[in-house]
Order: sequence, then C-alpha cells, then structure tokens
Amino acid sequence: MTRLHVLTIAALFLFGAIGCSAQNSDVAPVKATVTKGGSPVTEGTLTYSPEAGGKPGSGKINADGTVTWTTYKEGDGLTKGSGRLSFAPPPVDIPENLKPGESLPSHALAGLSPKEKTVTISEGSNTLTVELVK
Repeated sequence: MTRLHVLTIAALFLFGAIGCSAQNSDVAPVKATVTKGGSPVTEGTLTYSPEAGGKPGSGKINADGTVTWTTYKEGDGLTKGSGRLSFAPPPVDIPENLKPGESLPSHALAGLSPKEKTVTISEGSNTLTVELVK
C-alpha cells in the first residue's frame, strides 16, 4: 500500500469520526418513566418529533416502565429543543378464529396519549415522567 493510500484511508476515517460526533452533538441524554394512573406502563413505544426540525427519536418502554431513547444509536437520547411526544401500544396478535366481519382486537393501552404532549430537551441530562391518559 502506498503512502497516498494510507493517508487517504486515514483522512476518510477522521472525517467519518468527525461527522458522527457532529451528528450526535444535537442529542442530549434522557431518562424517562412512563405511567398510567400512577402505575408503570411496561410496554409500547414513545416517539419524539422535534418542532424545529432535526432527527426524531423513539423509545421502547421497558418492563420496569423506563424508556431507552434512540435517535442515532441505541440509548443516545433525543434531539435538543422542544418536541412532541406520541405513544403507540404494542401490536396485538390476530386470533386464528377471527371470522370475516369481526372487529380486530385492540390492545388495552390503545387510545392513550401523553398528558403533556410537548417536552423540552436541554443540554446535559434530562429526566421525564410521561403520564399516559385517554
């Protein structure tokens, strides 16, 4: 390998690393718990959509009611600034004995949404409590 090839590969690696860190500089760590009526919600997904643009993030609700937020890579947090939260319950299995014309089953958490729909993610660590309501 020539010296030019080595320098080219090194430059590409450096620019890639700089690009990744710049991309992640707009994200701040976020810890969150999700509740309904004061009890932890243990399944579903929250989505965060930044109001001023930027990459949206999502969070899978864990069995203990906490959320692992992901924007670029798992657990990295959410885009800084104000954004809107939405909730999606987990999918429901379709019964094998469902007859034509019968309604599909819905999840017990269907129809819920965050009580506070807008949140602000600041520089540094953030902590959210998301209460789901009808």
